[in-house]
Amino acid sequence: MMIHTVEALEQLVLESDGGLFKFDSVYIITPGHVNGTDQWQMDLLDCIRTADEPEAPGQVVDVFETRGGARYACSLLGTSIEDLRIGAVRFQSP
Repeated sequence: MMIHTVEALEQLVLESDGGLFKFDSVYIITPGHVNGTDQWQMDLLDCIRTADEPEAPGQVVDVFETRGGARYACSLLGTSIEDLRIGAVRFQSP
């Protein structure tokens, strides 16, 4: 399955609690301009964390962390991932 929002992933996880299906793994697919290469990549996702914008209290950003240690975020304010205030885990991959 290809899921395009964190909310849809969370809903799918809730539905899986009924035992109809089981997650073996979750991957994130990123274009080259996001992952720093010249091609699309698919990486095993470790978790999704929430982060706060330092210049906009209450503005939340999702930070995607891969098992390989890469982190991706899309700040509407253009804040670098190093400057975001990384917080709690929103989703943990199996």
